[in-house]
Amino acid sequence: AALAVAVSAQTPPNPSNDVLAPVWNQDVCLTPESNANGAKVTFQPCTSEANQLWTFTGGSATIFGSKCLDVTDGATNDGAHVQIWDCAQGNTNQQFYYTGDNR
Repeated sequence: AALAVAVSAQTPPNPSNDVLAPVWNQDVCLTPESNANGAKVTFQPCTSEANQLWTFTGGSATIFGSKCLDVTDGATNDGAHVQIWDCAQGNTNQQFYYTGDNR
């Protein structure tokens, strides 16, 4: 499964609450360095541990129950960094869409 950053605040239709292990090149997963606000998210080898199991709900990718994938400082430029942060409904920095299994 893959996640893509939505450029606008609009969220395309989302599948039912899916548990995802977002991957890149099939063997690398999005992995936060901790469960603290501002924790950097990087690509790491997939291990299926809790820090790589994301839930996609209502346009947000969540982990650790209450943290969301978040674009750092709301940046919109190519190469913008992502982090995890407390989920906040309607926060455009936390709006993503599910594109299905692209492997």
